[in-house]
Amino acid sequence: MLLVLRRWRTRLGAGALGGLLGLSWGGPRQVVNGIMGGAALAVFVLPLMALVAERPEPPDLITQLAGSSNSALQAWMISAVLLAPPIEELMFRGVLLGALANTWNIRAAALISGTTFWLMHGPEFVHWPAAVAIGLLTILATWLRVRSRSLGPSIAAHFGYNLVLATVISLAMISRPEGTRWARDHQLQRIVWIWGWTANARW
Repeated sequence: MLLVLRRWRTRLGAGALGGLLGLSWGGPRQVVNGIMGGAALAVFVLPLMALVAERPEPPDLITQLAGSSNSALQAWMISAVLLAPPIEELMFRGVLLGALANTWNIRAAALISGTTFWLMHGPEFVHWPAAVAIGLLTILATWLRVRSRSLGPSIAAHFGYNLVLATVISLAMISRPEGTRWARDHQLQRIVWIWGWTANARW
């Protein structure tokens, strides 16, 4: 992505490239609305956990890595909240959407970039609520990007969404004298499913 951006900068110039990618934060109100929108979306999808039948699943690689130690879990949560939103938004709502909109039209660009973003998170779709949640986040972030013509609001929405779910996951943990363990309460485990974590994982 960085190599592509470097070539585009040489070809288009910094100003034109910034406009193509939406490299601006937008207004403060737009950023705040993005954070609130993402957080509200996370709260909205949490009740979907009650619709998921209890089914044990083998832990995936991300789950195993994040659960290997407290420091690994903390590093994963910091990455999810602080690194994933700007990097993923720049990649999908910036580079991909901007290039496609410049080549075709904004509707096709929004559809293709959004679908690509959703499919990239496919490994997280352990249960269907995770697919629904990521789909709704895709729609929200894409709408904010197109409406504001800047990446700031979509990054803010992604940040707010991940922050709420990361907080829920951290609250779902209990003291772990024998290593990392998730709370055994099934309701808390279902909350974890929303973000693509597996149920009944045994640490």
